[in-house]
Amino acid sequence: MRILLNFLLLSFAAFSVSCLSSDGISLLSLMRHWTSVPPSIKSNWSASDSTPCSWIGVTCGNNHNFVVALNLSNCQILGQLGPKLAQLRHLTSIDFSTNDFTGSIPSELGNLQNLRVLGLFSNSLTDAIPGLLFRIPHLDTLWLNQDNLSGSIPSNVGNTSCIPPELGNCSSLTLLSAVHCGLTGPIPPSFGLLTKLEVLYFSENHLSGAIPPEIGKCKSLSDLQLYDNQLEGEIPSQLGFLSGLKNLFLFVNRLTGEIPLSLWKIQSLKNFLAYNNNLFGELPPEITTSFLESYLKIWE
Repeated sequence: MRILLNFLLLSFAAFSVSCLSSDGISLLSLMRHWTSVPPSIKSNWSASDSTPCSWIGVTCGNNHNFVVALNLSNCQILGQLGPKLAQLRHLTSIDFSTNDFTGSIPSELGNLQNLRVLGLFSNSLTDAIPGLLFRIPHLDTLWLNQDNLSGSIPSNVGNTSCIPPELGNCSSLTLLSAVHCGLTGPIPPSFGLLTKLEVLYFSENHLSGAIPPEIGKCKSLSDLQLYDNQLEGEIPSQLGFLSGLKNLFLFVNRLTGEIPLSLWKIQSLKNFLAYNNNLFGELPPEITTSFLESYLKIWE
């Protein structure tokens, strides 16, 4: 009888643990990759719950069955992201910014086909940006500022070869920010396929080569910041096709030649900084003194 009772108690305990949803189990597995977690989160994320929907930083969908958003920014978490994060298949938003995550960005995140927002800035992440991230069809916001990433920008951004099989790779991207991340190599011409891109920040890296003229095809672009790199060659005249461009920051590079006249025809352009390059030539007479004093800084 005692043996039977112990068996029933063990069975009941196992059932109690298993009542937590699969997304909740994945989150607890994810937390095991973290070496330091605030007590408020550690005590709140409980295996005795049926779902993680009431947990700190967790948002579930309308049916409360699946986790759709994680916001653990500025929580002083230390550890690695871990591939378990990719098991939360319904995620649309991840914000783990301003923590102390280390290691690489898991390539498995490329399997989160519903992901729209990924914020990982101000951590201690290393290694290259996984190319699979740029195959997430609905990703529109990617923040990677102030990490310790290395390597080049994946060449499959925007899908360089053929659009139909990959649906343009990241064709929904509207914001891409990777400031001070240690990126090297050229900016891929495939960025020209990101027609919805509005903001592109690649400042304070080690990017080299020419600014690809294909960026002129990003007709939604309003803010282009490529300053403090090692970019060379001429400023492509195709940037003049960016009719909605407001900010163009190209200072502290190795750019040469004349500034294309097409840039001055962008009526929306408000801020243009291109000092500390090897540019030359004269400004067109249409440029007014007030514009020069307020918005323009080319030579220093």
